[in-house]
Amino acid sequence: MVLREGRRLDVSRSLTDPGTGRPRPTEGCGRGVDRGGRRTAPSQRRTAPGTAARPWAGYPRPSASRYLRPMSAPPSPADHRRAELLRIASRTFAVGIERLPARLREPVQTAYLLLRVSDYLEDSETLPEVRKVALLRAWADALDAEAPSRPTSHPGASPDPGAVFEAAAAGASSAPGPAASDFGTLLGAVDEETPDAAVAREYALVLQALRALPEPRRGIVQRHVGDTTRGMARWVERGPDFEDEADLDDYMHEVAGRVGWLLTDLFAAESAEVATDRARMNDLGRSFGLGLQTVNVLRGLHQDHHRGWLYVPRTWLRDAGLSGPELFEPAYRQQALAVLERLTSKAARHLDDAVHYTLALPRRLHGVRVFCALPLFFALRTLALTRSNPDVFTREVKMTRPEVARIVARTQLLAWSNTWVRGAAARLSRPGR
Repeated sequence: MVLREGRRLDVSRSLTDPGTGRPRPTEGCGRGVDRGGRRTAPSQRRTAPGTAARPWAGYPRPSASRYLRPMSAPPSPADHRRAELLRIASRTFAVGIERLPARLREPVQTAYLLLRVSDYLEDSETLPEVRKVALLRAWADALDAEAPSRPTSHPGASPDPGAVFEAAAAGASSAPGPAASDFGTLLGAVDEETPDAAVAREYALVLQALRALPEPRRGIVQRHVGDTTRGMARWVERGPDFEDEADLDDYMHEVAGRVGWLLTDLFAAESAEVATDRARMNDLGRSFGLGLQTVNVLRGLHQDHHRGWLYVPRTWLRDAGLSGPELFEPAYRQQALAVLERLTSKAARHLDDAVHYTLALPRRLHGVRVFCALPLFFALRTLALTRSNPDVFTREVKMTRPEVARIVARTQLLAWSNTWVRGAAARLSRPGR
């Protein structure tokens, strides 16, 4: 046996204590030599106490550094700020996003923040409708500038999405409203203090995160958020005018159903099971989005009415013998409750699809299940509170903070279990306040 320096190793000396000249104790090290230096049969070899489960006992331990994965770069100030914006926008959604696997967390967070910019442009109470349409389309053009396949005038260069947005907005500057040649200036001048406005003011920071996403995630987020934003522009231009349920579904598809497609595509990029069943998952995901949006309509029924918006089909109002304003008058409460029943039944049908969507996710993707189950359970509980509840016509009906905390705690522990998910969905759907 030769060492690297060329010196020979004297095995007999290595087994002898240089101080006493006696053989070294070797039990537990697998040498097959007893304390007297005699070779032992395999059945006679002893193991030091406590080393039976440590086959490496008596040998040098390998360096732990060999098995450590390289550490990712520490979060930058921009990363910290985007995480803050996420919590400003929605604490409940932030809880779910933070439980996602690392490869999904960043694209989902980025998509969510991009959509909050779109929400601000759609829902702003300070911008006229024609200006909203122009800015939404300009924002969609800015997202298109992030498309990997988009040709550029300079080979190897990518267009600056912020510049694309500002140029497109400036091209519509003839529309009434504030000048839009500088979107940052426009947002900075807005005195709204809504969560959406806080995110929109830092749109460039969110676009930076989109640009940093690897493919195919960047393309998935860019495409679906752009399509959603254009759908919002179409409905802002048309106005909240829903003749029948098909119109309402079309609107909800643009603002929420497409989000189900976005998430399904991201999940499919990480899971072969989701990719194999993509068509069914897309259908269920779209319905999941429509269910959440229908519950949002129920929660905001009273507030939207005061802003002049009513997300109820006119055919439903006519069937109940009501006009839009009469829906909120106490004298017509029984007829209004009949309309409410149609809305809650619609939400329940879609949320049943949401349960099936969550159950179809692989159980090993526990973080993804938590992310999907939390908004599902919040919606089911909110729906149970609104059923046959006349209070929805006078105020927002919502869950208590202790209820939210209990759902979050239990879901984080048990979302992997199909039995528990089904049972929790059933319990939260029971009527009662």
